[in-house]
Amino acid sequence: PVNRPDRHTRLEILRIVRDAGHRDHAVRTRAFREWCRGDWTNPFLPLVTGLTFSSPRSRSFAAWALGEIDVPNAVEPLRRRSLVDEHATVRRIAIDSLRKISRRHNLSVVRPMARSLRTGGEVTRMRAARALGDLGDTRAISYLVDELTIWGGPGPRVNIFAGTRMSYLRGYDVEVAQGAAIAKPRVGVITSGTVLDARVLRTQTR
Repeated sequence: PVNRPDRHTRLEILRIVRDAGHRDHAVRTRAFREWCRGDWTNPFLPLVTGLTFSSPRSRSFAAWALGEIDVPNAVEPLRRRSLVDEHATVRRIAIDSLRKISRRHNLSVVRPMARSLRTGGEVTRMRAARALGDLGDTRAISYLVDELTIWGGPGPRVNIFAGTRMSYLRGYDVEVAQGAAIAKPRVGVITSGTVLDARVLRTQTR
Protein backbone atom coordinates (compact mmCIF):
# COMPACT_ATOMS: atom_id res chain seq x y z
CA PRO A 1 0.00 0.00 0.00
CA VAL A 2 1.10 3.56 -0.74
CA ASN A 3 0.38 6.32 1.75
CA ARG A 4 -1.46 9.25 0.26
CA PRO A 5 0.21 12.68 0.45
CA ASP A 6 -1.59 15.57 2.09
CA ARG A 7 -3.73 17.79 -0.10
CA HIS A 8 -1.18 20.61 -0.28
CA THR A 9 1.64 18.27 -1.36
CA ARG A 10 -0.54 16.57 -3.96
CA LEU A 11 -1.64 19.86 -5.53
CA GLU A 12 1.91 21.20 -5.49
CA ILE A 13 3.27 18.14 -7.31
CA LEU A 14 0.45 18.24 -9.86
CA ARG A 15 1.20 21.91 -10.49
CA ILE A 16 4.89 21.14 -11.06
CA VAL A 17 4.03 18.32 -13.46
CA ARG A 18 1.66 20.64 -15.32
CA ASP A 19 4.29 23.41 -15.52
CA ALA A 20 6.85 20.88 -16.76
CA GLY A 21 4.73 20.62 -19.90
CA HIS A 22 4.41 24.37 -20.42
CA ARG A 23 5.33 25.88 -23.79
CA ASP A 24 7.57 28.45 -22.13
CA HIS A 25 11.06 27.09 -21.53
CA ALA A 26 11.51 29.29 -18.46
CA VAL A 27 8.38 27.83 -16.84
CA ARG A 28 9.58 24.29 -17.53
CA THR A 29 12.99 25.08 -16.05
CA ARG A 30 11.45 26.56 -12.91
CA ALA A 31 9.25 23.49 -12.47
CA PHE A 32 12.26 21.18 -12.75
CA ARG A 33 14.19 23.20 -10.16
CA GLU A 34 11.23 23.22 -7.78
CA TRP A 35 10.99 19.47 -8.03
CA CYS A 36 14.70 18.97 -7.35
CA ARG A 37 14.65 21.35 -4.35
CA GLY A 38 11.49 19.91 -2.80
CA ASP A 39 11.45 17.35 0.00
CA TRP A 40 8.38 15.49 -1.15
CA THR A 41 6.41 13.05 0.97
CA ASN A 42 4.81 10.15 -0.89
CA PRO A 43 4.83 11.71 -4.39
CA PHE A 44 3.89 8.42 -6.08
CA LEU A 45 0.15 8.94 -6.61
CA PRO A 46 0.36 12.52 -7.99
CA LEU A 47 3.08 11.44 -10.40
CA VAL A 48 0.98 8.51 -11.61
CA THR A 49 -1.80 11.03 -12.24
CA GLY A 50 0.71 13.12 -14.19
CA LEU A 51 1.24 10.19 -16.56
CA THR A 52 -2.24 10.88 -17.93
CA PHE A 53 -1.80 14.62 -18.59
CA SER A 54 -2.45 15.82 -22.13
CA SER A 55 0.99 17.38 -22.57
CA PRO A 56 3.71 14.91 -23.67
CA ARG A 57 6.25 16.99 -21.76
CA SER A 58 4.24 16.62 -18.56
CA ARG A 59 3.94 12.87 -19.07
CA SER A 60 7.67 12.66 -19.77
CA PHE A 61 8.45 14.56 -16.59
CA ALA A 62 6.16 12.32 -14.52
CA ALA A 63 7.73 9.20 -16.02
CA TRP A 64 11.23 10.51 -15.29
CA ALA A 65 10.33 11.50 -11.72
CA LEU A 66 8.87 8.06 -11.01
CA GLY A 67 12.23 6.61 -11.89
CA GLU A 68 13.97 8.92 -9.43
CA ILE A 69 11.83 8.15 -6.37
CA ASP A 70 12.37 4.95 -4.40
CA VAL A 71 9.00 3.28 -5.01
CA PRO A 72 8.90 -0.20 -6.64
CA ASN A 73 5.13 0.21 -7.14
CA ALA A 74 5.92 2.50 -10.06
CA VAL A 75 6.79 -0.50 -12.25
CA GLU A 76 3.25 -1.26 -13.40
CA PRO A 77 2.13 2.29 -14.33
CA LEU A 78 5.44 2.84 -16.13
CA ARG A 79 5.08 -0.45 -17.98
CA ARG A 80 1.60 0.52 -19.17
CA ARG A 81 2.79 3.96 -20.23
CA SER A 82 5.72 2.47 -22.18
CA LEU A 83 3.19 0.49 -24.25
CA VAL A 84 0.16 2.73 -24.66
CA ASP A 85 1.57 6.24 -24.93
CA GLU A 86 1.46 7.61 -28.48
CA HIS A 87 4.52 9.81 -27.96
CA ALA A 88 7.84 8.01 -28.53
CA THR A 89 9.74 10.22 -26.07
CA VAL A 90 7.35 9.37 -23.25
CA ARG A 91 7.69 5.65 -23.98
CA ARG A 92 11.48 5.90 -24.02
CA ILE A 93 11.66 7.77 -20.70
CA ALA A 94 9.23 5.28 -19.13
CA ILE A 95 11.52 2.43 -20.18
CA ASP A 96 14.56 4.28 -18.79
CA SER A 97 12.77 4.65 -15.46
CA LEU A 98 11.84 0.97 -15.48
CA ARG A 99 15.49 0.11 -16.00
CA LYS A 100 16.52 2.28 -13.03
CA ILE A 101 13.91 0.79 -10.72
CA SER A 102 14.70 -2.80 -11.68
CA ARG A 103 18.42 -2.30 -11.05
CA ARG A 104 17.91 -0.38 -7.81
CA HIS A 105 15.57 -2.95 -6.27
CA ASN A 106 16.81 -6.04 -8.13
CA LEU A 107 13.40 -6.49 -9.72
CA SER A 108 12.71 -8.16 -13.03
CA VAL A 109 10.19 -6.37 -15.20
CA VAL A 110 10.75 -8.81 -18.05
CA ARG A 111 7.88 -11.18 -17.28
CA PRO A 112 5.18 -8.48 -16.96
CA MET A 113 6.42 -6.89 -20.18
CA ALA A 114 6.62 -10.25 -21.97
CA ARG A 115 2.92 -10.88 -21.32
CA SER A 116 2.16 -8.04 -23.70
CA LEU A 117 3.89 -9.90 -26.53
CA ARG A 118 0.75 -12.04 -26.94
CA THR A 119 -1.96 -9.65 -25.80
CA GLY A 120 -3.37 -6.51 -27.30
CA GLY A 121 -3.03 -5.28 -30.84
CA GLU A 122 -0.13 -5.37 -33.23
CA VAL A 123 1.25 -2.00 -32.12
CA THR A 124 1.27 -3.06 -28.46
CA ARG A 125 3.14 -6.27 -29.26
CA MET A 126 5.72 -4.39 -31.33
CA ARG A 127 6.29 -1.87 -28.54
CA ALA A 128 6.61 -4.67 -25.99
CA ALA A 129 9.25 -6.41 -28.10
CA ARG A 130 11.22 -3.18 -28.48
CA ALA A 131 10.90 -2.42 -24.77
CA LEU A 132 12.25 -5.86 -23.85
CA GLY A 133 15.31 -5.12 -25.95
CA ASP A 134 15.77 -1.64 -24.52
CA LEU A 135 15.59 -2.88 -20.92
CA GLY A 136 18.95 -4.59 -21.37
CA ASP A 137 17.95 -7.64 -19.29
CA THR A 138 19.28 -10.90 -20.72
CA ARG A 139 16.27 -12.74 -19.27
CA ALA A 140 14.22 -11.23 -22.09
CA ILE A 141 16.10 -13.22 -24.73
CA SER A 142 14.16 -16.45 -24.25
CA TYR A 143 10.80 -14.66 -24.58
CA LEU A 144 11.87 -12.94 -27.79
CA VAL A 145 13.24 -16.17 -29.27
CA ASP A 146 9.95 -17.92 -28.49
CA GLU A 147 8.05 -15.25 -30.39
CA LEU A 148 10.38 -15.61 -33.37
CA THR A 149 9.84 -19.36 -33.54
CA ILE A 150 6.16 -19.61 -32.58
CA TRP A 151 4.37 -16.45 -33.71
CA GLY A 152 2.43 -16.78 -36.95
CA GLY A 153 1.87 -20.54 -36.85
CA PRO A 154 2.79 -22.93 -39.66
CA GLY A 155 3.12 -21.51 -43.11
CA PRO A 156 4.17 -22.52 -46.63
CA ARG A 157 7.85 -23.20 -47.18
CA VAL A 158 9.89 -22.22 -50.19
CA ASN A 159 13.36 -23.24 -51.33
CA ILE A 160 15.84 -21.12 -53.23
CA PHE A 161 18.89 -22.68 -54.87
CA ALA A 162 21.90 -20.44 -55.44
CA GLY A 163 24.77 -22.16 -57.18
CA THR A 164 26.37 -23.35 -60.43
CA ARG A 165 26.03 -26.41 -62.64
CA MET A 166 28.86 -27.54 -64.91
CA SER A 167 28.60 -30.15 -67.64
CA TYR A 168 31.54 -32.25 -68.81
CA LEU A 169 32.19 -35.11 -71.22
CA ARG A 170 32.55 -38.39 -69.37
CA GLY A 171 33.22 -40.54 -72.43
CA TYR A 172 31.46 -42.28 -75.31
CA ASP A 173 29.16 -45.22 -75.70
CA VAL A 174 29.98 -46.95 -78.99
CA GLU A 175 27.17 -48.64 -80.86
CA VAL A 176 27.88 -50.87 -83.88
CA ALA A 177 25.13 -51.26 -86.42
CA GLN A 178 25.41 -52.68 -89.92
CA GLY A 179 29.17 -52.32 -90.02
CA ALA A 180 29.17 -48.71 -88.81
CA ALA A 181 30.27 -47.48 -85.37
CA ILE A 182 28.34 -44.67 -83.73
CA ALA A 183 29.88 -42.88 -80.71
CA LYS A 184 27.27 -41.57 -78.29
CA PRO A 185 28.72 -39.06 -75.80
CA ARG A 186 28.13 -39.48 -72.10
CA VAL A 187 27.61 -36.14 -70.36
CA GLY A 188 28.11 -35.61 -66.61
CA VAL A 189 26.91 -32.72 -64.50
CA ILE A 190 28.58 -31.23 -61.43
CA THR A 191 26.29 -29.16 -59.19
CA SER A 192 27.55 -26.93 -56.37
CA GLY A 193 25.85 -24.25 -54.31
CA THR A 194 23.48 -23.65 -51.41
CA VAL A 195 19.81 -24.39 -50.87
CA LEU A 196 18.08 -21.74 -48.75
CA ASP A 197 14.89 -22.67 -46.92
CA ALA A 198 12.33 -20.06 -45.84
CA ARG A 199 8.92 -20.12 -44.19
CA VAL A 200 6.24 -17.43 -44.39
CA LEU A 201 5.45 -16.43 -40.82
CA ARG A 202 3.08 -13.56 -41.44
CA THR A 203 1.63 -11.30 -44.08
CA GLN A 204 0.17 -7.85 -43.67
CA THR A 205 -1.56 -5.46 -46.00
CA ARG A 206 -1.91 -1.73 -45.42
